[in-house]
Amino acid sequence: MINLSTEQGLIRVESFQEILEMPGFLKNLDPTQYEMEAVIGNYMFKESVKCGLSSCHSPHNKGFIIKASNGRITNIGHICGKTHFNVDFDSSVKSFLRAVEERDNREIIQAFKNRIPILRKEFSDLKDRSKGIRWAINCTKTFSTPAGVPKSILSILEKAKKSSNGSLTIDRQMTDEEVELALEQQN
Repeated sequence: MINLSTEQGLIRVESFQEILEMPGFLKNLDPTQYEMEAVIGNYMFKESVKCGLSSCHSPHNKGFIIKASNGRITNIGHICGKTHFNVDFDSSVKSFLRAVEERDNREIIQAFKNRIPILRKEFSDLKDRSKGIRWAINCTKTFSTPAGVPKSILSILEKAKKSSNGSLTIDRQMTDEEVELALEQQN
């Protein structure tokens, strides 16, 4: 997956070939002759790609696409970026990744907003159907109002509620046989 900053905004690019075909892309940029202008993309692949700096060319799976001061574009790994462009690289990476995260969050929110009418309909269906939410609420009212419910049952339900595992248990004294069996099992 490749995130790329363009004039139209942040886009996703599927293949590295599209980056190689970009106008101004250079596979052999000399970092001593040009300064980095900005980080304009990031990528992560299963297969390795070679670093675009003339002093490196080492393969990496995760890196960035930068625009140099001469307008040329190349790809570099994060280690080369820190080595050759120092603090400018780190701050540019942080800024770019923040923009990617904001875009991704906006897309998540928009996708959820698009689902709201469907979710409202599903909730309404659950609420109003037979043995739906309204029915369940009415059933639980019986247990929340103790009138007519024996205290022993209320205490068992209260313990089950606190345990959060849904099991109903009753505390009782162990019989002599149960004590004897438990002692044998411990030894």
